[in-house]
Amino acid sequence: MKVSQHSAFLVLSFFTISSLALAQSTYDESTVKERIVAGSQMAGQESKTSANDLKVTSRIRKDILKEKNFSTGAQNVQIQSVNGTVTLRGQVESAREQNSILKHARAAAGVSNVINEIEIVPESKQ
Repeated sequence: MKVSQHSAFLVLSFFTISSLALAQSTYDESTVKERIVAGSQMAGQESKTSANDLKVTSRIRKDILKEKNFSTGAQNVQIQSVNGTVTLRGQVESAREQNSILKHARAAAGVSNVINEIEIVPESKQ
């Protein structure tokens, strides 16, 4: 009799745990689906922001490349735009180049902030 009570207890425990696992699995699947939908909505918002940032970055790059007397370093300054804030990084040969790049960045449509991390390094030190 003890064996069959023990067996019944094991079977009942197994079904209880299986039911809980199934319920958890269903919850996890619905949670994953909710996260996917939420992520898609957020990705759509990020795409809009990224498109605006790309437009600003592109405009600044085009303006810099129009400068015929810029050094190679100035023409290759890194431009990163995130949510309307532009960060400029790299090395230029003069304050004139740095100021001109900053002017182009500040003039770009939608730029609310420009972070200047450009270093001035004369040609002889590069």
